[in-house]
Amino acid sequence: MRLFKYLKSFLVPMIILVSLLAVRAMTELELPTYTSKIVDTGIQQSGIEDSVPTKISKESLKTLEVFMTVEEVEKVENNYEENNNIYTLKNISQETRDELNNIFKETMTVVLGAKNKNINLEQMVQGVSAGVVQKDTLVEQRKKAIEDLGQSANMMTKQGGIAFVKEEYKKVDIDTNNIRTNYLKNIGWKMILVTLIGGVASIFSSLISSRVSAKVAYNLREKLFTKVLSFSKQDIDKFSSASLITRTTNDIQQIQNALNMLLFIAFYAPIMAIWGIYKVMQTDTGMTWIIAVGIGVLGLIIGLIMAVSIPKFKIMQKLIDKVNLVSRELLTGISVIRVFGREKHEEERFDVENKRLMDNQLFVNRVMSILFPAIMLIMNAIALLIIWVGGKNINNGSIQVGDMMAFITYTMQIVMSFLFFTFLVMQLPRATVAATRIDEVLDTPISVVDNKEVDDNKLNDVKGTLRFENVTFTFEGADNPVLTDINFEAGSRGNNSYYRKHR
Repeated sequence: MRLFKYLKSFLVPMIILVSLLAVRAMTELELPTYTSKIVDTGIQQSGIEDSVPTKISKESLKTLEVFMTVEEVEKVENNYEENNNIYTLKNISQETRDELNNIFKETMTVVLGAKNKNINLEQMVQGVSAGVVQKDTLVEQRKKAIEDLGQSANMMTKQGGIAFVKEEYKKVDIDTNNIRTNYLKNIGWKMILVTLIGGVASIFSSLISSRVSAKVAYNLREKLFTKVLSFSKQDIDKFSSASLITRTTNDIQQIQNALNMLLFIAFYAPIMAIWGIYKVMQTDTGMTWIIAVGIGVLGLIIGLIMAVSIPKFKIMQKLIDKVNLVSRELLTGISVIRVFGREKHEEERFDVENKRLMDNQLFVNRVMSILFPAIMLIMNAIALLIIWVGGKNINNGSIQVGDMMAFITYTMQIVMSFLFFTFLVMQLPRATVAATRIDEVLDTPISVVDNKEVDDNKLNDVKGTLRFENVTFTFEGADNPVLTDINFEAGSRGNNSYYRKHR
């Protein structure tokens, strides 16, 4: 919330940014779908998308119709035109095509099965026409054959229908190579278009997030600098000059980096994860549990690393303050240090603070270095598990190779979305500490304030006396006073000023 409050004045850019990130996520998640189509439909199915043939011979159609109900036969023949014993598909809607596909893929699979068993289909057609074979019996046999396929019925009937259509196109002199080429070209152009849209969205989203975070940092530096200029010596001593330098430079830089990451990850990662899970559910591979296992293991490792490293992140800024303080004192008092020969002592002071900062950074870096190999191990293990389970499903005929490839890509993108959150969570503690330190300065009341209502002309006529009697001064947080029992008197009489020291 401390970071988001800096974005209140950037509402319009934020809306544009979220829209661009949504476009970017959807385009990236659409590409695996096209890859799956290229492998499954373009290569394996020769560009034939479903079991609805563009053209079919009268002989083949009549063979299929013996396994159709009367309503199904009527539905098919109403959407085809006959010419020279060739039935040509009319211009139909997608809804009608889906209905025809469900009819054709089942009957085509049954006919192919009958051919493999050397059943005389021609006699069966003649028997139905002569009334010797009951049509209802054949329809029941078709339904039973489909039920016997079990869970893989949808995939098996789809492949059976595609295989039938391929053979039928050879009979009616349709070149399947042209169908394949045209399909691959169509998908290829779509992939190029989607990639271009995603690339443009990526460029502009990165530009907006960078400009917004840089503008926030600019505003904070300006406010902080203006505030410090109005501080009295007492106000500056509350923080120390070294700390104020760190807050104006390194702290604001931490906020800028965190905001740049936050603007990207806080919106992009959830969209990627949610949309990726939706696309995975659409693939119907039965391997969704693998994603849950992978994310669970990844979350456990990330949680352990965060628990160890976040406390170290939080003290990083204070350690930088101390290094700056020692460096500033050394540079300011270099002449005195040389006169009294204190170089060795100052070097030791600096080494102590520098080593504390180094040890803290080394610890954080060593812990973080475990994260990337662990993530790569988990991602490769997930891919291996998907291939192992998916290979069995492909062998059983429940999924296709392209479906497995798309599932692997979706899974990796979902895992990467959670990984992005990890990077953000690692960055946020340090940025939150930096934001708190900056707010401390901005919210500090100024101890010495000029009265804006005073007329400068009236000051020339002011006469008076300022007297200190037994005054003692102690810096805030100091153990002993630096001034004790100070007595003096200063004032003006007429046009003359005077000073008198009391004893």
